[in-house]
Amino acid sequence: MSKLYVDEIHPKTTGGTLTIAVPNVPTTSSYFYADLNSGDVSATNTIIFESVVSNEGNDYDNTTGIYTAPVNGLYWFSNTFLATSANDTDVEIRIDNVSGSSAFGKHRVNTDATFASSSWSGVVYLNAGQNVRCVVTNNGVHGGNSRWTVFTGYLIR
Repeated sequence: MSKLYVDEIHPKTTGGTLTIAVPNVPTTSSYFYADLNSGDVSATNTIIFESVVSNEGNDYDNTTGIYTAPVNGLYWFSNTFLATSANDTDVEIRIDNVSGSSAFGKHRVNTDATFASSSWSGVVYLNAGQNVRCVVTNNGVHGGNSRWTVFTGYLIR
């Protein structure tokens, strides 16, 4: 954070423009919120959150389920899912489709109850062009018209 210290400010008496540069403020606005509305998604598939509520910057593609970072920066992402069965259900949040122990994030429902939910969120630095997606890695997630399975994210700075 920059600080400006002054003793006094005097008005300019003849024309001209005063320009103040503010560093580290993103000139790009990017955020999205989308949900799975078309039906359940089974293991090894990218979840395509086709119902878009907001998509400032159009950086989330609702035909592929992939968010692409428009600029280098710090980003926040969140995913919530509703499991379709009473078995272990796993979802990975992947950067550039990197999976397994190198995935950006993972979460699991491990319960005897059908339709249990899990949520995950995290912050990461991305370079422009890197992409983020959610992939079901075990069992399946529920999609319906009640926003049980969602994906959201935004550029922090």
